[in-house]
Amino acid sequence: MREQDEEGNDWTILQYHFFYAFNDWRLAANGMNHHEGDWELAAVYLRNDTPYAAMFSQHGAGDIEKWESLRKAQDDHGNPTNHPVIYVALGSHANYSRPEVIRSPSLYQKGFVQRFMY
Repeated sequence: MREQDEEGNDWTILQYHFFYAFNDWRLAANGMNHHEGDWELAAVYLRNDTPYAAMFSQHGAGDIEKWESLRKAQDDHGNPTNHPVIYVALGSHANYSRPEVIRSPSLYQKGFVQRFMY
């Protein structure tokens, strides 16, 4: 996608789509979701052909982070490249910019839903 803002900046958004054949969060991370086939994406935002930010999809939502704060891959000699590192959640397909443990909020009250799911 290409667009120009009111200040005359040229924006290009590059999308990278990932297909995940299986989501086993219930088994891998004691979650509640278990299904086959899902798409997620990462997008790189270029302002005037220079990387500005990256967006990471997370189950219908997402997170965006400025380019300079992203972790970048390294080449064979340990030198940083201009390629962001994307982390995928354990047993899931949510994309993140860091490998930290991120706790999911309690989505449902204990009781009926848990009995139904398990």
